Amino acid sequence: MDYKGLYVHIPFCDSICSYCAFSKVLKNYSNVENYLHTLEDEIKFKNADKYTYDSIFIGGGTPTCLNIDNLEYLLQIISTFNRTPDCEYTIESNPENLTFEKCLLLKKYGVNRVSIGVQSFDLEKLKFLNRTHNFEIVYNGVNNVKKVGIHNINMDFIYGCENDSIELLRKDIQKAIKFDVTHMSFYCLEIENGTVLYNKNCKVDDDFAASLYQKLLFELQRKNFYRYEISNFSKENKFCSKHNLKYWKFTDYIGIGLSACSFVDHCFIENTKNLTKYLNKNYIAFENKLSLDEEKNVFLQQNLRLEKGFKLKTYRERFNSDFLEDYKDKIDIIKNSLVISRTEDVYIKSSMLYIMDNILVDLLH
Repeated sequence: MDYKGLYVHIPFCDSICSYCAFSKVLKNYSNVENYLHTLEDEIKFKNADKYTYDSIFIGGGTPTCLNIDNLEYLLQIISTFNRTPDCEYTIESNPENLTFEKCLLLKKYGVNRVSIGVQSFDLEKLKFLNRTHNFEIVYNGVNNVKKVGIHNINMDFIYGCENDSIELLRKDIQKAIKFDVTHMSFYCLEIENGTVLYNKNCKVDDDFAASLYQKLLFELQRKNFYRYEISNFSKENKFCSKHNLKYWKFTDYIGIGLSACSFVDHCFIENTKNLTKYLNKNYIAFENKLSLDEEKNVFLQQNLRLEKGFKLKTYRERFNSDFLEDYKDKIDIIKNSLVISRTEDVYIKSSMLYIMDNILVDLLH
Protein backbone atom coordinates (compact mmCIF):
# COMPACT_ATOMS: atom_id res chain seq x y z
CA MET A 1 0.00 0.00 0.00
CA ASP A 2 1.12 3.55 -0.73
CA TYR A 3 1.27 5.26 2.67
CA LYS A 4 1.51 9.03 2.89
CA GLY A 5 3.16 11.50 5.24
CA LEU A 6 1.18 14.09 7.18
CA TYR A 7 2.53 17.52 8.11
CA VAL A 8 0.59 19.75 10.53
CA HIS A 9 1.73 23.35 10.97
CA ILE A 10 1.24 25.17 14.27
CA PRO A 11 2.42 28.78 13.79
CA PHE A 12 2.42 29.94 17.42
CA CYS A 13 5.53 30.88 19.41
CA ASP A 14 6.27 32.39 22.81
CA SER A 15 8.93 34.60 21.20
CA ILE A 16 10.27 35.17 17.69
CA CYS A 17 13.77 33.94 16.86
CA SER A 18 15.96 36.46 15.05
CA TYR A 19 16.61 34.12 12.08
CA CYS A 20 13.19 32.52 11.60
CA ALA A 21 11.45 32.99 8.24
CA PHE A 22 8.75 30.35 8.77
CA SER A 23 5.08 31.31 9.12
CA LYS A 24 4.74 32.16 12.78
CA VAL A 25 2.91 34.51 15.17
CA LEU A 26 3.17 35.28 18.85
CA LYS A 27 0.85 33.07 20.85
CA ASN A 28 -2.60 34.45 21.60
CA TYR A 29 -5.00 32.06 23.30
CA SER A 30 -8.13 33.12 21.41
CA ASN A 31 -6.24 32.78 18.14
CA VAL A 32 -4.98 29.34 19.13
CA GLU A 33 -8.49 28.00 19.75
CA ASN A 34 -9.82 29.49 16.52
CA TYR A 35 -6.86 28.06 14.66
CA LEU A 36 -7.37 24.53 15.99
CA HIS A 37 -11.05 24.61 15.01
CA THR A 38 -10.06 25.79 11.52
CA LEU A 39 -7.50 23.01 11.33
CA GLU A 40 -10.31 20.49 11.83
CA ASP A 41 -12.34 22.16 9.09
CA GLU A 42 -9.40 22.03 6.67
CA ILE A 43 -8.96 18.31 7.33
CA LYS A 44 -12.57 17.76 6.21
CA PHE A 45 -12.16 20.14 3.27
CA LYS A 46 -9.12 18.22 1.96
CA ASN A 47 -10.44 14.77 2.92
CA ALA A 48 -7.07 14.32 4.61
CA ASP A 49 -8.49 11.64 6.90
CA LYS A 50 -9.13 9.23 4.02
CA TYR A 51 -5.45 8.23 3.82
CA THR A 52 -3.27 5.99 5.98
CA TYR A 53 -0.04 7.60 7.21
CA ASP A 54 3.31 6.06 8.10
CA SER A 55 4.78 9.41 9.21
CA ILE A 56 3.29 12.40 11.02
CA PHE A 57 5.19 15.59 11.73
CA ILE A 58 3.80 18.47 13.81
CA GLY A 59 5.95 21.52 13.07
CA GLY A 60 5.87 25.24 13.46
CA GLY A 61 6.23 27.69 15.00
CA THR A 62 6.48 25.88 18.31
CA PRO A 63 3.69 23.29 18.74
CA THR A 64 4.69 22.55 22.34
CA CYS A 65 4.20 26.19 23.37
CA LEU A 66 0.44 25.52 23.43
CA ASN A 67 -1.05 25.22 26.90
CA ILE A 68 -1.87 21.72 28.11
CA ASP A 69 -5.55 21.86 27.10
CA ASN A 70 -4.89 23.16 23.60
CA LEU A 71 -2.03 20.72 23.09
CA GLU A 72 -4.34 17.83 24.03
CA TYR A 73 -7.01 19.16 21.66
CA LEU A 74 -4.45 19.23 18.84
CA LEU A 75 -3.31 15.68 19.61
CA GLN A 76 -6.95 14.52 19.74
CA ILE A 77 -7.53 15.98 16.27
CA ILE A 78 -4.56 14.07 14.89
CA SER A 79 -5.54 10.87 16.72
CA THR A 80 -8.45 10.46 14.27
CA PHE A 81 -6.06 9.73 11.37
CA ASN A 82 -5.29 6.17 10.30
CA ARG A 83 -1.69 5.25 11.15
CA THR A 84 0.47 2.26 10.39
CA PRO A 85 1.73 0.32 13.45
CA ASP A 86 5.27 1.61 12.81
CA CYS A 87 4.22 5.20 12.09
CA GLU A 88 6.95 7.72 12.95
CA TYR A 89 5.17 10.49 14.90
CA THR A 90 7.31 13.59 15.48
CA ILE A 91 6.64 16.88 17.22
CA GLU A 92 8.91 19.93 17.11
CA SER A 93 9.63 21.63 20.40
CA ASN A 94 11.72 24.18 22.21
CA PRO A 95 13.54 22.92 25.31
CA GLU A 96 11.69 25.24 27.69
CA ASN A 97 8.29 23.76 26.68
CA LEU A 98 9.14 20.15 27.48
CA THR A 99 7.51 19.92 30.90
CA PHE A 100 6.88 16.48 32.35
CA GLU A 101 3.11 17.02 32.05
CA LYS A 102 3.34 17.84 28.34
CA CYS A 103 5.69 14.93 27.68
CA LEU A 104 3.22 12.53 29.34
CA LEU A 105 0.55 13.90 27.01
CA LEU A 106 2.74 13.35 23.95
CA LYS A 107 3.38 9.75 25.01
CA LYS A 108 -0.32 9.16 25.68
CA TYR A 109 -1.24 10.10 22.10
CA GLY A 110 1.49 8.08 20.44
CA VAL A 111 4.20 10.64 19.70
CA ASN A 112 7.41 8.60 19.45
CA ARG A 113 9.95 11.17 18.20
CA VAL A 114 10.75 14.65 19.53
CA SER A 115 12.74 17.23 17.56
CA ILE A 116 14.25 19.87 19.84
CA GLY A 117 15.36 23.29 18.60
CA VAL A 118 18.59 23.60 20.57
CA GLN A 119 20.59 25.59 17.93
CA SER A 120 23.57 25.81 20.33
CA PHE A 121 24.57 25.44 23.96
CA ASP A 122 26.66 28.62 23.77
CA LEU A 123 24.94 31.51 25.58
CA GLU A 124 26.33 34.25 23.30
CA LYS A 125 25.21 32.42 20.19
CA LEU A 126 21.79 31.80 21.73
CA LYS A 127 21.48 35.49 22.50
CA PHE A 128 22.35 36.35 18.88
CA LEU A 129 19.60 33.95 17.73
CA ASN A 130 17.14 35.32 20.34
CA ARG A 131 16.77 31.96 22.07
CA THR A 132 15.88 31.92 25.76
CA HIS A 133 17.09 28.50 26.99
CA ASN A 134 20.37 27.33 28.51
CA PHE A 135 22.04 23.97 29.12
CA GLU A 136 20.06 23.25 32.28
CA ILE A 137 16.74 23.85 30.50
CA VAL A 138 17.76 21.49 27.68
CA TYR A 139 18.87 18.90 30.26
CA ASN A 140 15.53 19.04 32.08
CA GLY A 141 13.53 18.90 28.84
CA VAL A 142 15.40 15.89 27.45
CA ASN A 143 15.12 14.17 30.84
CA ASN A 144 11.34 14.62 30.79
CA VAL A 145 11.09 13.22 27.25
CA LYS A 146 13.07 10.13 28.24
CA LYS A 147 11.24 9.65 31.55
CA VAL A 148 7.94 9.10 29.71
CA GLY A 149 9.57 6.55 27.39
CA ILE A 150 10.33 8.54 24.21
CA HIS A 151 13.94 7.86 23.20
CA ASN A 152 14.03 8.86 19.52
CA ILE A 153 15.28 12.45 19.87
CA ASN A 154 16.61 14.90 17.29
CA MET A 155 18.48 18.11 18.11
CA ASP A 156 18.63 20.98 15.61
CA PHE A 157 21.74 23.18 15.48
CA ILE A 158 22.72 26.27 13.50
CA TYR A 159 26.23 27.13 12.29
CA GLY A 160 27.71 30.09 10.43
CA CYS A 161 26.73 32.74 13.00
CA GLU A 162 28.90 35.69 13.99
CA ASN A 163 31.84 34.57 16.16
CA ASP A 164 31.18 30.92 15.34
CA SER A 165 34.08 28.46 15.48
CA ILE A 166 34.78 24.79 15.07
CA GLU A 167 35.63 24.64 18.77
CA LEU A 168 32.17 25.93 19.63
CA LEU A 169 30.56 23.41 17.26
CA ARG A 170 32.71 20.63 18.70
CA LYS A 171 31.44 21.45 22.19
CA ASP A 172 27.84 21.46 20.94
CA ILE A 173 28.35 18.02 19.37
CA GLN A 174 29.99 16.62 22.50
CA LYS A 175 27.12 17.82 24.70
CA ALA A 176 24.51 16.43 22.32
CA ILE A 177 26.31 13.06 22.33
CA LYS A 178 26.12 12.97 26.14
CA PHE A 179 22.33 13.30 25.86
CA ASP A 180 22.38 10.07 23.80
CA VAL A 181 20.29 11.60 21.00
CA THR A 182 19.58 9.47 17.93
CA HIS A 183 19.69 12.23 15.32
CA MET A 184 21.22 15.67 14.76
CA SER A 185 20.55 18.33 12.13
CA PHE A 186 23.03 21.11 11.36
CA TYR A 187 21.70 23.99 9.27
CA CYS A 188 23.75 26.87 7.95
CA LEU A 189 22.37 30.22 9.08
CA GLU A 190 20.41 31.92 6.31
CA ILE A 191 19.60 35.63 6.46
CA GLU A 192 16.12 35.76 4.96
CA ASN A 193 14.00 38.76 4.10
CA GLY A 194 11.65 39.78 6.90
CA THR A 195 13.75 38.37 9.74
CA VAL A 196 15.34 40.38 12.56
CA LEU A 197 18.83 39.49 11.32
CA TYR A 198 17.95 40.68 7.82
CA ASN A 199 16.72 44.00 9.20
CA LYS A 200 20.01 44.33 11.11
CA ASN A 201 21.88 43.77 7.83
CA CYS A 202 23.70 40.72 9.17
CA LYS A 203 25.73 38.64 6.72
CA VAL A 204 26.97 35.06 6.50
CA ASP A 205 30.49 34.40 5.24
CA ASP A 206 29.85 31.51 2.82
CA ASP A 207 33.47 30.37 2.66
CA PHE A 208 33.76 30.36 6.44
CA ALA A 209 30.45 28.48 6.76
CA ALA A 210 31.67 25.89 4.23
CA SER A 211 34.87 25.33 6.23
CA LEU A 212 32.82 24.91 9.43
CA TYR A 213 30.61 22.37 7.68
CA GLN A 214 33.55 20.22 6.59
CA LYS A 215 34.92 20.23 10.13
CA LEU A 216 31.60 19.41 11.79
CA LEU A 217 31.13 16.61 9.24
CA PHE A 218 34.45 15.15 10.39
CA GLU A 219 33.48 15.52 14.07
CA LEU A 220 30.12 13.81 13.59
CA GLN A 221 31.66 10.93 11.63
CA ARG A 222 34.15 10.42 14.48
CA LYS A 223 31.17 10.09 16.82
CA ASN A 224 29.54 7.49 14.54
CA PHE A 225 26.81 9.73 13.20
CA TYR A 226 25.97 8.86 9.62
CA ARG A 227 25.19 11.67 7.14
CA TYR A 228 22.25 10.64 4.99
CA GLU A 229 21.25 14.12 3.75
CA ILE A 230 23.25 17.33 3.44
CA SER A 231 22.22 18.65 6.87
CA ASN A 232 21.01 15.52 8.64
CA PHE A 233 22.92 12.91 10.63
CA SER A 234 21.61 9.71 12.16
CA LYS A 235 23.09 7.44 14.84
CA GLU A 236 21.93 4.40 12.88
CA ASN A 237 20.04 4.01 9.62
CA LYS A 238 16.85 3.19 11.51
CA PHE A 239 16.86 6.68 13.06
CA CYS A 240 16.80 8.59 9.74
CA SER A 241 13.76 10.89 9.65
CA LYS A 242 11.12 8.81 7.87
CA HIS A 243 8.95 11.90 7.37
CA ASN A 244 11.64 14.13 5.87
CA LEU A 245 12.68 11.29 3.58
CA LYS A 246 9.25 11.62 1.98
CA TYR A 247 10.21 15.15 0.90
CA TRP A 248 13.70 14.15 -0.23
CA LYS A 249 12.50 11.05 -2.10
CA PHE A 250 9.64 13.14 -3.46
CA THR A 251 6.76 10.87 -2.51
CA ASP A 252 3.24 11.93 -1.55
CA TYR A 253 2.57 13.97 1.58
CA ILE A 254 -0.35 16.01 2.88
CA GLY A 255 0.10 19.40 4.58
CA ILE A 256 -2.47 20.90 6.93
CA GLY A 257 -2.30 24.37 8.49
CA LEU A 258 -0.94 27.81 7.73
CA SER A 259 1.66 27.77 4.88
CA ALA A 260 1.66 23.95 4.79
CA CYS A 261 2.44 22.28 1.46
CA SER A 262 1.11 19.06 -0.06
CA PHE A 263 2.27 16.95 -2.95
CA VAL A 264 -0.31 14.45 -4.13
CA ASP A 265 -1.33 13.12 -7.56
CA HIS A 266 1.52 15.02 -9.25
CA CYS A 267 0.23 18.31 -7.85
CA PHE A 268 1.83 20.83 -5.47
CA ILE A 269 -0.62 22.62 -3.19
CA GLU A 270 0.56 25.48 -0.98
CA ASN A 271 -1.59 26.94 1.78
CA THR A 272 -1.87 30.65 2.47
CA LYS A 273 0.66 32.31 4.76
CA ASN A 274 -1.92 34.88 5.86
CA LEU A 275 -3.43 33.92 9.23
CA THR A 276 -6.57 36.03 8.73
CA LYS A 277 -7.27 34.35 5.39
CA TYR A 278 -6.63 30.95 6.90
CA LEU A 279 -8.99 31.55 9.83
CA ASN A 280 -11.60 32.64 7.26
CA LYS A 281 -11.14 29.22 5.63
CA ASN A 282 -9.36 30.50 2.54
CA TYR A 283 -6.80 27.74 2.92
CA ILE A 284 -5.09 27.41 -0.43
CA ALA A 285 -2.76 30.01 -1.97
CA PHE A 286 -2.05 28.11 -5.20
CA GLU A 287 -1.97 24.73 -6.89
CA ASN A 288 0.47 23.59 -9.55
CA LYS A 289 0.01 20.40 -11.54
CA LEU A 290 3.53 19.42 -12.54
CA SER A 291 4.40 18.46 -16.08
CA LEU A 292 6.42 15.28 -16.52
CA ASP A 293 9.65 17.24 -17.08
CA GLU A 294 8.98 19.42 -14.02
CA GLU A 295 8.40 16.36 -11.87
CA LYS A 296 11.62 14.75 -13.10
CA ASN A 297 13.56 17.91 -12.21
CA VAL A 298 12.08 18.12 -8.71
CA PHE A 299 12.75 14.39 -8.20
CA LEU A 300 16.44 14.96 -8.97
CA GLN A 301 16.59 18.18 -6.94
CA GLN A 302 15.33 16.37 -3.86
CA ASN A 303 16.89 12.92 -4.22
CA LEU A 304 20.37 14.24 -4.91
CA ARG A 305 20.35 15.90 -1.48
CA LEU A 306 20.73 12.38 -0.13
CA GLU A 307 24.10 10.78 0.48
CA LYS A 308 22.92 7.67 -1.39
CA GLY A 309 21.00 9.54 -4.08
CA PHE A 310 18.54 7.35 -6.00
CA LYS A 311 18.45 4.17 -8.04
CA LEU A 312 18.10 4.17 -11.83
CA LYS A 313 15.39 1.52 -11.37
CA THR A 314 13.35 3.90 -9.18
CA TYR A 315 13.57 6.61 -11.84
CA ARG A 316 12.56 4.16 -14.62
CA GLU A 317 9.58 2.81 -12.68
CA ARG A 318 8.33 6.26 -11.77
CA PHE A 319 8.77 8.02 -15.11
CA ASN A 320 8.80 5.14 -17.59
CA SER A 321 12.02 6.52 -19.06
CA ASP A 322 15.78 6.32 -18.55
CA PHE A 323 17.67 8.95 -16.52
CA LEU A 324 20.85 8.32 -18.52
CA GLU A 325 18.99 9.06 -21.73
CA ASP A 326 16.83 11.93 -20.44
CA TYR A 327 19.81 13.88 -19.09
CA LYS A 328 22.65 12.52 -21.25
CA ASP A 329 23.86 15.96 -22.40
CA LYS A 330 23.88 17.35 -18.86
CA ILE A 331 25.42 14.28 -17.23
CA ASP A 332 28.55 14.78 -19.30
CA ILE A 333 28.89 18.34 -17.95
CA ILE A 334 28.83 17.20 -14.30
CA LYS A 335 30.61 13.85 -14.74
CA ASN A 336 33.32 14.86 -12.25
CA SER A 337 30.70 15.43 -9.53
CA LEU A 338 28.22 12.63 -10.17
CA VAL A 339 28.65 8.92 -9.44
CA ILE A 340 26.69 6.24 -11.31
CA SER A 341 27.66 3.00 -9.61
CA ARG A 342 27.65 -0.58 -10.85
CA THR A 343 24.63 -1.19 -8.62
CA GLU A 344 22.80 1.58 -10.50
CA ASP A 345 22.93 4.10 -7.68
CA VAL A 346 23.16 7.75 -8.75
CA TYR A 347 24.57 10.21 -6.24
CA ILE A 348 26.76 13.26 -5.87
CA LYS A 349 30.29 12.57 -4.68
CA SER A 350 30.40 12.79 -0.91
CA SER A 351 33.09 15.49 -0.96
CA MET A 352 30.93 17.65 -3.25
CA LEU A 353 27.52 17.26 -1.61
CA TYR A 354 27.85 20.61 0.15
CA ILE A 355 27.96 22.41 -3.24
CA MET A 356 24.99 20.42 -4.55
CA ASP A 357 23.12 23.59 -5.58
CA ASN A 358 25.88 24.54 -8.03
CA ILE A 359 25.89 21.03 -9.49
CA LEU A 360 22.12 21.02 -9.93
CA VAL A 361 22.28 24.28 -11.86
CA ASP A 362 24.36 22.47 -14.49
CA LEU A 363 22.18 19.38 -14.45
CA LEU A 364 18.73 21.00 -14.56
CA HIS A 365 19.21 24.19 -16.60
